[in-house]
Amino acid sequence: DQSRVAIGGPSKLIKVLSTRDGSVIYEIKKHTEWVTALEFSPDGNYLATGDRNGGLHLWLADVGDVHQDLKGHTASITGISWRADAAAVASSSEDTTVRIWNAESGAEMKKWNAHGGGATAVQFARNGNLVTAGRDNHAKVFDQEGATLHTFEKMADVAVTARYCEESARVICADWDGNIKVINAVDAAVLGTLSPNPPDLETRLANSRSAAETAASELAPLEATLAELEQKIVAATNAKQTEQSNLAATTTRINELQPQIAAAQQQLAETEANRQQWTSDLAQQNQAMPLVKESHVKALEASNALPEDVELKSTADELSGKITQIEARIAELNQMVATSNETTSQTQATLTQLQAQLAEQQAAVTAMNQRIGELDQEFNQLSTVKTEHVQLVEAARQRVNRTNAAVQRWTQEISFHQTLTRLRTQLADAEQTVASRNQATAEAEQRVAAAQAELNAARQSRQEAQAAAEAVEQQILQLRQQ
Repeated sequence: DQSRVAIGGPSKLIKVLSTRDGSVIYEIKKHTEWVTALEFSPDGNYLATGDRNGGLHLWLADVGDVHQDLKGHTASITGISWRADAAAVASSSEDTTVRIWNAESGAEMKKWNAHGGGATAVQFARNGNLVTAGRDNHAKVFDQEGATLHTFEKMADVAVTARYCEESARVICADWDGNIKVINAVDAAVLGTLSPNPPDLETRLANSRSAAETAASELAPLEATLAELEQKIVAATNAKQTEQSNLAATTTRINELQPQIAAAQQQLAETEANRQQWTSDLAQQNQAMPLVKESHVKALEASNALPEDVELKSTADELSGKITQIEARIAELNQMVATSNETTSQTQATLTQLQAQLAEQQAAVTAMNQRIGELDQEFNQLSTVKTEHVQLVEAARQRVNRTNAAVQRWTQEISFHQTLTRLRTQLADAEQTVASRNQATAEAEQRVAAAQAELNAARQSRQEAQAAAEAVEQQILQLRQQ
């Protein structure tokens, strides 16, 4: 209940004092060596104490009477810790062991060799595990059966103490060199170190301000570079969209050209087929013409030789008509071949033009696809760089936030310290004034008491004088009556 404090040391004497006024409630003189460890039980019923000889005792906390002598350690007691239920107490010793004792009976419940060279500290955690330190430079966690749950990273020198923080599930341990480590009790990872001689508030504020300025100066160029990267990404995205739009338009044009080319090729093939047919017909007509003319000449000669022969004359006339018909057909075929040649030439020119356009558009598509690929690669590279840079910027911003928070924290701490100092000064002045007023009041009360006593004495004297006068008057009255 924080009403008492126990003190031990090289005097071999244990004093239990009142925290209210500092008065000694009782003293214990049983120890034969320096008192090296002591602790009240959580329920306040017992006080456990240990000394440099290995002496370990339990006392009734209210009166200081011995409750149990815990015998077993053979070297100096270095640590004492009560279990949360106050039913058991643990002790560590330079004899390398940690022991658990029954608080009621004093019986040893468990012991084990915890640290080679000597155990220097022990503490019961609320969950019943024990955190220890030792001359092997390690801090460890054991269960109550003595099984090792964790052996933490080796300290630079002898581990002199270890404590378990219930709120954060961390173990804090320190060595002779003043190194302090904070360790995760779950996975034994070292989370950080603490300085045994931290700088004062003003130095911390100055360091924080310097760190904040550095962090801000580092953040600015990173943000500028990030903005530049974002602009490049936007430019690359816009360029890709433009290329994709042009590609779509070009693809549409190719899709338009391809049926036109196919139609021209089909027309050219049809024209060529017709020309070949007409050329073949023309060749046949030209080949037949001399024969027909020769036949016509012979038919004329025969008709002239036989004028009365109507059939010969009819045959000669038919051959003449046939010649006329063939000549007309030859002329027609020549015209058709010429027209076909002209059409072929025009169609070929159109086809050549269309094919040139198609080749140009296809080359443009190839170039656009290549450009889009380059833009994709550029975008991916920029995105990768941006992702990495975003992480750098975020880390820098977090540093800025942390350093600004540190500046704010130490500014508030200094303000709090100044306010506290001022209030303490005011309190001291007020207490001094109260003490002065109390003294003046006491002196005044003493003077009042003295005056009151003098007044009472005067009243008593007056009453006695009046009584004497009344007695004299009574005597006079009695004399007169006689």
